[in-house]
Amino acid sequence: MAPNSSHGVIELQPNPMPPLAISQAQLPNLASCLSASADSLDVLANSFYTPFLVAISDTTRSLLNYTQNKANCVCLLEQTYRVNAGIIASHVQAETGGELPPQSTPSLGPVQPVFAHEFESSRSISLLPSKPKIFFGREEDVSRILDLFGHADPPRVAILGLGGVGKTSLARAILHHDEIISKFSERRTFVACESALNMDDLVALIRTYFSLKPQKNFIQAILKHLACSPPSLLDLECLETIWEPLEYRKGIEDLLSRLSEIPNLSLMITMRGAERPASVQWTRPLLRTLLPLTPVAARNIFVATADDWHEDSDIAELLKLAENIPLAIDLLAHLADADLLGLLSLLPDGLADTDVLQGELPIDNIGACKTTLL
Repeated sequence: MAPNSSHGVIELQPNPMPPLAISQAQLPNLASCLSASADSLDVLANSFYTPFLVAISDTTRSLLNYTQNKANCVCLLEQTYRVNAGIIASHVQAETGGELPPQSTPSLGPVQPVFAHEFESSRSISLLPSKPKIFFGREEDVSRILDLFGHADPPRVAILGLGGVGKTSLARAILHHDEIISKFSERRTFVACESALNMDDLVALIRTYFSLKPQKNFIQAILKHLACSPPSLLDLECLETIWEPLEYRKGIEDLLSRLSEIPNLSLMITMRGAERPASVQWTRPLLRTLLPLTPVAARNIFVATADDWHEDSDIAELLKLAENIPLAIDLLAHLADADLLGLLSLLPDGLADTDVLQGELPIDNIGACKTTLL
């Protein structure tokens, strides 16, 4: 901001900023990033009770419906996006000095490059999601991965498994493990790939996490940056979203192959399923596909989330329904705090639909809850 004096009144004028090279064809992606910035403002407002952020977030969402004049729309959304990014940057620096809650970090990757040139990297927020607070039953998997990092230089690790089985939680635990922090310090990068719609999106997403300036060959810029950096760890999360479509697979395989050739880069990915990308020589022994939790670990997660005053037989019934999948356990545990017996009544051998609807269970949209559980 630059001061401007007129008739004895000092006003703050924004410094001019070069326009972003955003075309009308990129309008959906810009709108998506703008929506993500609004989500981040909500997180900040809820975390630090800053009232004006809610109003800005609401105004931002209302602008997403403005699509009548495409050229003006791009310009307006771009300017709003820059304002939001600046607010997020300054607010986080002033209030937190550390990490945002993990649910906000996926949206900050695209936001970071807008304000990265205004803040020193050592003072900016961390884009790593936090260490999982409720984490049971994966000690053996953590030990295996740490062994790979200790004996391979550098390691290439693929964490595979069913959706909701805990791949991302395991990766987050690795990223925050003392041995990994000691080895890589701040050079640990977590890239959530689920927002990438195509190969160009993925490359642009990775580029933003390293705050690289726009240039003709983004892939080459990423490779050069990583090759010239001290030993680093790159974690590509939910890579299956862009790897599974056959039209993008060759490009993704090529990118992974070139990343794996960088001698000082440790590579870790998480993917739904049991198939690893074929272009990388993954470190042996290969990690087994993640399995559901043991009954003991599943119960520990449930009790840590929903408290331990529920009857053991009722908890066992719900965990049987969740099949020891961490995401399902978390969902049921949060619902159980409302009324565990009410949840049990929704099971196939519980109350009939008419009895459930006529009851007075303290559960919103009880029909939808039953559908979800079944």
